[in-house]
Amino acid sequence: MFITKDKNFYKDTLHIALPLAMQFLLANLLNLMDTIMIGKLGELPLAGVSAGNNVFFIFNLFIFGVASGSAIFAAQYYGSGNHNGIRQVTGMGLFCSVTFSVVFMVLAYYFANSLIGVFSKDAAVIEYGSIYLKIVLWSYLPTAVTEIYFAVLKSSGEVKVPLYVSIAALAVNTVLNYVLIYGKLGFPAYGVAGAAIATVIARVLQVGLLFLLIYNEGHIIACKITELFKFTKKIFGEFIKISYPVILNESMWAVGTVCYNVVYGRMGTKELAVVAIVSNAERIFMFAFMGIGYAALALIGKKIGEGKEALAYEYAISYVWITLIFSAVLAGIIVVISPYVLALYNISADTYSMAYKVMLIMAIYITFKMFNFVTIVGILRSGGDTMWAAAIDLGSVWLIGIPIAILSGLVFKLPMHIVYALILTEELFKGIASAYRLLSKKWIKSLS
Repeated sequence: MFITKDKNFYKDTLHIALPLAMQFLLANLLNLMDTIMIGKLGELPLAGVSAGNNVFFIFNLFIFGVASGSAIFAAQYYGSGNHNGIRQVTGMGLFCSVTFSVVFMVLAYYFANSLIGVFSKDAAVIEYGSIYLKIVLWSYLPTAVTEIYFAVLKSSGEVKVPLYVSIAALAVNTVLNYVLIYGKLGFPAYGVAGAAIATVIARVLQVGLLFLLIYNEGHIIACKITELFKFTKKIFGEFIKISYPVILNESMWAVGTVCYNVVYGRMGTKELAVVAIVSNAERIFMFAFMGIGYAALALIGKKIGEGKEALAYEYAISYVWITLIFSAVLAGIIVVISPYVLALYNISADTYSMAYKVMLIMAIYITFKMFNFVTIVGILRSGGDTMWAAAIDLGSVWLIGIPIAILSGLVFKLPMHIVYALILTEELFKGIASAYRLLSKKWIKSLS
C-alpha cells in the first residue's frame, strides 16, 4: 500500500490541511515577528524574551494537551453525529484549560525573576525576561479559551474560522509591535514591554472575534454557555482517562524541551539567542505538517467513529508517505534559505555562524521530526491510543535526549551545534517506536 485511492481522502485532506497549515503559519509568523523585532534591539533583549517565552511554551503545551484530548473526542463524536457530545467536550476542555491558565498566571506574576533565572545567569537577561513575562502573562487566559475552541472547530470540520481569526491576530500584533517596541505614531518606545503589550491586546481581540464568528455562523458549539458544562461525572471521567496521558505527554515533553533550553542558557547568552531564532524558524518550516497532522487526527478519528477501521488504517499509511515526501523536500529548502533567515537578525558573526550550523543540522533531522509528529499527534491519538503515544514521546526525551544534553552541554562542554545534533538522536528512537505501534494497528480504538 502506498497512498489510498479513495478520492474523498484528497478532497477532505486539502479542505482541512490547507486552512490549518495557513493558520499555523500565521500564528507562528506572529511569534517570528516578535522575535525579529526584538532581535533588532540586540542579543540581550532577544535572550530575555526567549527565556520569558519558555514559560509560555510550557503553559501552551499544557493547553495543547487538553485541546488534543478535546479534539480526539470531537472528531469521533462528529463522525457519529453526536453534537451534544461535542458541546460537552468543549466545556470539559474549557474547564481544564482555564484552570491551568490561572495557575500559570499566578506563578508567572509572583515568581517571574526566579523563572527567568532558571534559563540564564545574566542579570540583564533576567531583567528583560521578567519585564516581558509580567505583562504577557495576561494573554494566557484568552489563549487557553481560543485553543480549546480551535481544536473542537477543526475536529468538527470547521477550519475557516480559526484561519480568519489568526489572520486578524497576526495583523494586530505586527502593527502594535512596530508601534510599541520602537515608539512610533507618538507612542514611547517600550522595547520588550511593548512586545508583551501587543501580544496581550492581539490575544484578547482574537478570542473576541472568535466568539463573534462562531455565534454569527451558528456552529455546533454556538450554544448557551451553560450547555457546555452539562456533563456528568461519568463523561468527565472518560474525558480525563483519554486526555490525561495527552496532557501528561505534552506537559512533560514541554518540561523536557525547556530543560534543553536551560542547558543552552547555561552554555551562554549567545546559545540562548540561537535557540530563540532556530526554534521560531523550525515552527515556521513545519507549518504544512501541522496541517497534515491535524487533518489525520480529524479524518482518521472520523472514520473510526463511523466504524470504518480498515479505511482509517489506509488513511494513516497514506499520511505517512505524504509526510516523508514533503519533509525530504523541506530539508532542501531549509539548506537554501537559512542564510536569508539569519540575515533578518542583528546578531554578531559568532552567533550567526553558530545559528547557521544548527539550521543545517535541523535540515538533516527534519524528516524524522515530521514523521514523528504526524504519527504520534495525528495518527495514534486519533484512535485514542494516548498512553502509547505518551510513552514513546516521553521515553525518548527523558531517557535519551535530556541525559545527552546534560552530558554533552554541561559536562563535556561541546560546541552548541554538536550538542544540538546529539540531542536530536532521540528522534531516531521515537521514529522506530512510533512506526512499530502504527503498523501493529492496536492504536485503532472507538470512543463513540
